[in-house]
Amino acid sequence: MRIHDWRPKPIDMPTKQWYGMSQAPSDTLTFGERIRPSRSMTQIYTVLFLAMLATGTAIACENTKRAKKIFNQYVTLAGKFDPAVADLYSDAAKIKNTRIYPDGRRKVMSFDAKKYKALIRIAMPLAKARGDTNKYTEVKYIEKDSKVTITATRFSNLKKYSSPLTLVVGADNDGKWRILEEISRSRPLPKPQ
Repeated sequence: MRIHDWRPKPIDMPTKQWYGMSQAPSDTLTFGERIRPSRSMTQIYTVLFLAMLATGTAIACENTKRAKKIFNQYVTLAGKFDPAVADLYSDAAKIKNTRIYPDGRRKVMSFDAKKYKALIRIAMPLAKARGDTNKYTEVKYIEKDSKVTITATRFSNLKKYSSPLTLVVGADNDGKWRILEEISRSRPLPKPQ
């Protein structure tokens, strides 16, 4: 019976400098021996790493700029009671509003994006007639998975209360940046006394 030698065989390598390594390998290299990269290879790896890091940072900055632009349009158009604010939403956006009543009851409502956009267009003239404006503070932008989450505190000048607002913006199916999700809280208009 023949027994095979399981030990690794030496690898034949040329004795000249090989692919930027600092030391020419010996005539043979055995399994497990390490070849140290040269200083120039280390510098190349460092430059490549920094380039990848800079590219990722540039993309993140660009996405945040897009998100800021959309939010500024949202605030400006809503402040002018312009129905075009509805065009900032994706037709597939997820809309969720929690209505908090004076007795503490909560009602969570989800809206179909297309119906919500139609509702915005109808509500704008009514909001203008009542002077229903908002002020936004504590605005923050958080990027994750090529989308940006915008959080803010919205103060209703008409109803005199603050509530959190979250908008998720990103590329829509056609590549244009739009509001993909809105999570908000609201209260009904107090009854006149």
